[in-house]
Amino acid sequence: MLYGLKQLEHHWYQKLVDILIYYLGFIHYYVDKAIFYWFIDEDFVVILVHVNNCTIGSNSIEYIVHSKNLIRKHVEITDINELHWPLGLEITRNCKLHTISISQYSYIDFIFYHHNFDCLKPISIPIDTSLKLSSAQCSSTTAKIAKIHNILYCKCVGGLIYIIIGTCSDIFYAVQTVLYFMHNPGLEHW
Repeated sequence: MLYGLKQLEHHWYQKLVDILIYYLGFIHYYVDKAIFYWFIDEDFVVILVHVNNCTIGSNSIEYIVHSKNLIRKHVEITDINELHWPLGLEITRNCKLHTISISQYSYIDFIFYHHNFDCLKPISIPIDTSLKLSSAQCSSTTAKIAKIHNILYCKCVGGLIYIIIGTCSDIFYAVQTVLYFMHNPGLEHW
């Protein structure tokens, strides 16, 4: 494959689909085309695909190693072994307790630092329930629009949406409230 082509991701995905389904016998999950799975009785292997990164999970380390070796016969792969930081998520495994923990603490810190919120004090609720936001508070002058645009309101709200999806559903109402004003946010919304 040639790097730099606009179609590169599509060609890679098609090649991966061919390898996993036609050569290795995996099944494409009908709800999410980024998930492939294989199972027999109690044993299973699940492969999650994100662009050119694959995450392999199984109830048996032998099946993970075997799946990697089968894929390696078709394409060159880089094996980073145990999963720790996929897509801004920190994954911690405790084999003794048979637990897996998922955290976005570092990603949340990045969002706060990037938008100069690192000096704010924590509160017990995500949004003040007495706060009334309205369209009347939207930016009305060119100077106000430029000021809020420089703050990167949309990028910050998008980061918060990713946090909701990943680990913090408790901030949903607060993010939904400010999301309503994405088309023309005002400083009060910020």
